[in-house]
Amino acid sequence: MRFLKSIRVQLILIILLCYLTPTLLLGQYMGSVFFADLREKTETALSSSVEHACTLALQNIRKTVDLAKDATYDGELADVHTRYHAGSINAAEFLRLSRNYIERKYSREELFTFALFIPAHHPDMAAYNRAGYAGATAFLQQMGQPAEELMQELDTRCRFMEVGGKLCLVRSLLDLNLEPFGLLALGVNEANLFGDVNGLESIWNGKVQLMLGDYGRDALDWDAVPTGLTETAGQDQISYVHREQSRDYAFSLLLRVGRDRIYGEIVSFRHLMSGLFILLIPVLAAILFYMHRRIIKPVSLLSRASHRIEEGELGVTVPMHGDDELGRLGSAFSNMSLRIQTLVDKTYKEEISLRDAKIQAMQSR
Repeated sequence: MRFLKSIRVQLILIILLCYLTPTLLLGQYMGSVFFADLREKTETALSSSVEHACTLALQNIRKTVDLAKDATYDGELADVHTRYHAGSINAAEFLRLSRNYIERKYSREELFTFALFIPAHHPDMAAYNRAGYAGATAFLQQMGQPAEELMQELDTRCRFMEVGGKLCLVRSLLDLNLEPFGLLALGVNEANLFGDVNGLESIWNGKVQLMLGDYGRDALDWDAVPTGLTETAGQDQISYVHREQSRDYAFSLLLRVGRDRIYGEIVSFRHLMSGLFILLIPVLAAILFYMHRRIIKPVSLLSRASHRIEEGELGVTVPMHGDDELGRLGSAFSNMSLRIQTLVDKTYKEEISLRDAKIQAMQSR
């Protein structure tokens, strides 16, 4: 308690409290509230961005499926096929009508690179649109599964498959008796289909992996990847997975982002705050040095000088000068101490003279 009564100790404690109190409170708030809220908002922005891109991609996927189904529902190709087998039209007319339909139905769609119709039992009479000749030819050459076998396997479903590294949509075309009369193959423009999804890589500076039907399935063990937002242990990555399942397709998307990218602002702000707290330490030291030199040291000098006067040592002065309060106080203290010494010396001399005079008087008597 005696130690705490010292002005020096009290001033140092006050300065330390003025530094540590806001630092600790601000650090507690930043750690428990601000950074947690900022992290939650960042993760929400990531999730919303992926979900929005997936929504747009799924709209395009459903559109390609609907356009593939139209070839069955509008009945034009089925009618042409029926007329050909009935002998109403010849092979050349069959090819012309089939190509006209393919050209009119799919050539203007930006989602497709080619459209191909393969008649059942007559794969040599395949019809395709003019702009999709290269894609259709490559599909016919690289398709590992015979068309008739694929028709039986598909039944009434659509199937996204990878042929020669390209994404294709195939569908078995059925007549009114639910018998397959042909196979429709559509080359899918991946850039248009997944445009918004691929944009996630530039937005979040991450890596996107896709699986649509058979396309991209072998690139990853998708069953082992959890859905939603997860942190990959040991890889310093954040992963977000979206899945969509229907009868005609299975769609999965995986976005991997480095922790330093998604939490970069949090880390930067944390380093900034730590740097500010560290930079305040020299300022605190400068304040302590100033207070020691301009306040604590002069007060200590005055305290020691007054204690010496109290013990009987007169004429004590302090080396304190200046125009501030403590400088003027030190000058006044020194002047007062010298005047007290002068008065005491004068009084002492007067008493000595008076005593000598009394002694001489007594001797004269």
